Amino acid sequence: MHRTRSLWMSTRTSRINALRGFCREFGLIIPQGSRTGVEAIARVLADPASSIPELIRGAMKLLVEEITTLCLRRD
Repeated sequence: MHRTRSLWMSTRTSRINALRGFCREFGLIIPQGSRTGVEAIARVLADPASSIPELIRGAMKLLVEEITTLCLRRD
């Protein structure tokens, strides 16, 4: 059980770091902390005027959904 939880956590961390990197490429600084960071990214993705190109926006939304699912499994 512990290994499975650990794997979920490392996957979650990897996804969050990838999203932060994507945002950084487009000039967006995301606050530290997993919860606040994911919430900030979700707000950016919901804003049609943000600097995130539509081409990558869909993939980023999928990553946010995956992170949310992993958080639910963790608890």
